[in-house]
Amino acid sequence: MTIDNERLAKFEGKCWHEPHEIYLTNNHMVATTPVQECALCGCRYPEYPSYSTSPDDREHLWLYLVGKEEMWDEFFLYELSYGEYRKPIPWTQFIVWLFSPLDGVPRWVSLLSDWLGLEETREKFGWIDCPKDEPIEIDDGDCKYMACKNATEYCTCDGSGKVRAEWAKEG
Repeated sequence: MTIDNERLAKFEGKCWHEPHEIYLTNNHMVATTPVQECALCGCRYPEYPSYSTSPDDREHLWLYLVGKEEMWDEFFLYELSYGEYRKPIPWTQFIVWLFSPLDGVPRWVSLLSDWLGLEETREKFGWIDCPKDEPIEIDDGDCKYMACKNATEYCTCDGSGKVRAEWAKEG
């Protein structure tokens, strides 16, 4: 099992930064030292969440996951059916196993990372509302397809008004 910090961060709705350097200006003077800023969200000195090393990041991820009731239920069933625990065991043993470290990280973090990467998980839960606008049908003469009205770039709406969530895109 491996931990895909980028997938987990995107699942939680956090930016996976694309740093670039900027030069700050102050009273018409340009700084000579560049500052790291995220090209996507503008965050200065971007730091990536690390579910492998940061207990705070793991706690936020846990609270986010259990707040998504349908996903939590499915993930819980996945945990129960995982490898070592396919046989019935006492609840307390399962909880200890779930939160026990595997390579220094609670096992549930690795399991979540793997589960989010499964095609069936991405297909069932990997959709968000289209951020562009409501979908409309486009007829180009040869075929009809769904796109977003008033958008300068067409998105990949399929008519449902849903597009792939960042964490669910092919990596």
